[in-house]
Amino acid sequence: MRTIQTHTSQKFEARIVLLVLVLLAAACIRLAWLDSAPLWWDEFVTLGRAKMALTDLWRSLSYQGPSDVSLDSSPPLLHTVIHMVLAFGGTSDAWVKLPSVLFGLAGVLILYPLGNRLLGGRSGLYSSALLGFSLFHIHYSREARPYALYLSLALCSLWLLLRALENNRFRDWAAYVLAAAAMLYSSYLGSASLAAQGGYLLLLLASGRLAPRRLVPCAVSLACAALAYVPWLPGHLFHMELIYSPTGGMGLNWDVLGRSLKEFTAYGYQGGFTFTGLYVAVALLGLARAFSRNRTGALLLCLWMGLPLVAALVLKTGIAVNPRYLINFVPGLALLAGAGLDTLTRALSLGLPDRARAVLALLAALALCWPGLATLPEYYRREQRPISYDLLQLAEDKANIEALAFVRNRHQKIFAQWYLPGVFGDFQTSADLGYRRYYLLAGADWQPENAGQFRTVGALRMRAGGMVNVSPMPLASAYQEDFSTLTMYREASSWDNAGPDLFQKTLSLYDPSRPGTALWRFNAPPGGFGGSLKLACRFRLTKSRATPPPDASVTILAGVGSGAMTPVATLTQADFRDGDSWKEELSLNLALPRPAGQLLDLAFALSPGAIHGSLEPVFFRLENTGSSPNANTADLAANPAATDASASMAATLLAHLRTRTELAQWRPGVKRIGDKALYAFSLDGLGDVPGAQPAALLPAFLAEYPGLEPVEVLGAAKGEPGVVLYDPALASPALSKSGHSSQALFAGGGKTPVESLVLNGVGGPFTLDFDGARLPALTLPPGARLALSSGAAGHLRLLPDYAQGPGQPFLNFGVVKAPAGECLTCQGENSCQLVYALECGLPIQKLRVQYCPEAYGEPGQSNGVTLAWSGDGNAYHTLDSFMVKDSELWEGKHRRIFTVDLKQPSRRVYLRLSLSGDKARIWAGPDTPMRLDAWCDAPGAVPLTTVENPFPITLPAGVEVFLSPRLLPDLDRLLPSH
Repeated sequence: MRTIQTHTSQKFEARIVLLVLVLLAAACIRLAWLDSAPLWWDEFVTLGRAKMALTDLWRSLSYQGPSDVSLDSSPPLLHTVIHMVLAFGGTSDAWVKLPSVLFGLAGVLILYPLGNRLLGGRSGLYSSALLGFSLFHIHYSREARPYALYLSLALCSLWLLLRALENNRFRDWAAYVLAAAAMLYSSYLGSASLAAQGGYLLLLLASGRLAPRRLVPCAVSLACAALAYVPWLPGHLFHMELIYSPTGGMGLNWDVLGRSLKEFTAYGYQGGFTFTGLYVAVALLGLARAFSRNRTGALLLCLWMGLPLVAALVLKTGIAVNPRYLINFVPGLALLAGAGLDTLTRALSLGLPDRARAVLALLAALALCWPGLATLPEYYRREQRPISYDLLQLAEDKANIEALAFVRNRHQKIFAQWYLPGVFGDFQTSADLGYRRYYLLAGADWQPENAGQFRTVGALRMRAGGMVNVSPMPLASAYQEDFSTLTMYREASSWDNAGPDLFQKTLSLYDPSRPGTALWRFNAPPGGFGGSLKLACRFRLTKSRATPPPDASVTILAGVGSGAMTPVATLTQADFRDGDSWKEELSLNLALPRPAGQLLDLAFALSPGAIHGSLEPVFFRLENTGSSPNANTADLAANPAATDASASMAATLLAHLRTRTELAQWRPGVKRIGDKALYAFSLDGLGDVPGAQPAALLPAFLAEYPGLEPVEVLGAAKGEPGVVLYDPALASPALSKSGHSSQALFAGGGKTPVESLVLNGVGGPFTLDFDGARLPALTLPPGARLALSSGAAGHLRLLPDYAQGPGQPFLNFGVVKAPAGECLTCQGENSCQLVYALECGLPIQKLRVQYCPEAYGEPGQSNGVTLAWSGDGNAYHTLDSFMVKDSELWEGKHRRIFTVDLKQPSRRVYLRLSLSGDKARIWAGPDTPMRLDAWCDAPGAVPLTTVENPFPITLPAGVEVFLSPRLLPDLDRLLPSH
């Protein structure tokens, strides 16, 4: 007896060792380069709600309430978990994905006892291996969505149900109730899984295999799990109503089902028909074994896999079918295939020892999954241009840009807040009414009327601008605002959590979870307010099932000066006609009481609302009917009185503006940096306006800054110019002067701190002097950018662009521009090389390369690109070798990323790209970015401290420098790892 127990113990210990090895391998696969793939939109939907307070998080998901992101048809459990993870200080993509990795590993682990209990033998061990090596499961274990969490809880509830039925202990039933309830809160697929478990219990009862003493705990446990879900039931029913479509189901028919099954099996095993068919054949063998040994267990597994399919066929929704909605099949097939492998190895053991047979079966499981595992390097490197990369370029070029404005106050805002915390300000409040430089960000799908002024960076379009605030506004003529531009920030006196939505052309909330207010202040015309004040407004209701009572509302308020605001009208959803259109508009015409003083305040207060189902102002017009109309611009030159009035109004506005920002005097050859100064010039025909520079100086100013657009035009009213304001920093945010001494003038006087500098261009070696402190001899490769911080570190960046050709690399051996586009190739069939030399004058400690190779799979001939580096130009070390053969297709053209930590820092690092011939290419351009980064570190080598105002500086030709009184933000974390 003792010998048998020892043998059994040894077998058990061997299985545990093998299971641990499987789990370690699965963990390594799921954790490797976890942040190499950026968060995609659905993951940002998860993140957007996870960042809320818990009460707001649950409330917003229960009825799709206020959120910065779009609808999310998921219960709140995963969002709650990620909320807790973020509370520990996680700020990277990997932190957001880490819970899914852990839940994915939990699913792999739980398959071991579940498989053993359901199917016997070593089925659980082999099933765990199959699930752990499934690329489909690997992918969803690395995604911040509920699928991995749901699967782990669904499998756990199945195992605990079987265990409770066998042991009939209170603790087992209690554990089952907790797992089943948590499963319901993880995904709406959980209801189908719970129904499958209930159906299994009914089958046991009908077949007489459920003992009477177990009937009561079964019923009570199912009831408790369902009752635990009752608090969320209204949210569940709301989402079912939200996705309901009377015209049909999810489009799931046998053809769609076949393609879906093929897609997720092919995605998981990447082996085409051969390996997919082999995997399914092994699973069918396991199914036959399951029915022969444990018919009820096999029926439970079939019910669990099949009921989501039935739900997809029965439910009438407008959602297109997706293989991830059939995710129960992934562990289900793994369980069946695990039983099939156990059957095969027992039948074909050929007298092998028990442990050897187990290892053989694990190798067979690995072989079934091998096509998918072989694609892991390309899976990790799969082509996804991350939004963080676009924001990185935006932040690196920010110079003295302070704030971000958005075409929509949602969606892109969450990207910027997540990836660039503290780098830019925003327009959420009017705390600062002084002059502010900003980037206006839009998606690539937005087509503004003045699209020529926008610059495209990956998935972003942006435009630099400057914003002055000229409130209070004179009400000499009718004032109107339609929220189609950013003029609200120019003319509103204050705002809190409200701003224009240029996409919808409405006044919207910046943070939809709290109320917002925008206030305009108007000065009375000469002689005071006369007659009556008429307000015409138009509002839009965007209807959706996603907004529950209470309805969103907008309140119009009016006041006199700084006195209390009085509600004039309140609009709710009930005020709109009950039509069928998705968007409805309603107009109001109101008479406002005439103020006794010289100021009138008008405000719009918005209640919290969702992205859909919102009520927002579209347009308003305020008219003082008792005032005389102003002269138009065409009459100014012919009417001296009108000209004097315009000049006077412009002078008044300038005097008001001077209290908020500095209006500088322009001097040829002198550049102001480090401040927010504006240059004001009178316009021809108006004479000299007090506070502005003469119009005669404007041509010379514009000759020094060709193509510079004005920031603002001030006059008696909109469209009647008197003074034009310019900001040269928007055209060239760096101090740029070539080949001779120039004066740079900081704001204020005395000493000004300098914490960072950025150099762009080409040149070197050259030196820069700061009040006698000399920097080391610096060097810039052609087109490079060098950022240095005070005292220590530097970062060199080079972004080659092959749209016009190779550019100016260090060496070029036979490389030419390919006719295919922004790529290079060899001049003929012979091999060629391109060499870059990275140096900045300081020792380089670390190197990072991102490049996009491509090659043609020629029969019998290997073509490709080899990347190597060298610290001395003689001994090269291979970083990557991309080679293809026989496919007769162009392969590659995906980003490949490599990082090198130099054991011995080098003043110059060489990068060599070797091409096999004209069947190999290297791509570099906006759609296929190539990037070379080098980090240098020499403590004390950059003596930036303070500089005297003004100070002389000498720059070589083609180099520009930007000085910053603050340390530049650390943006290295935005570079995707690999």
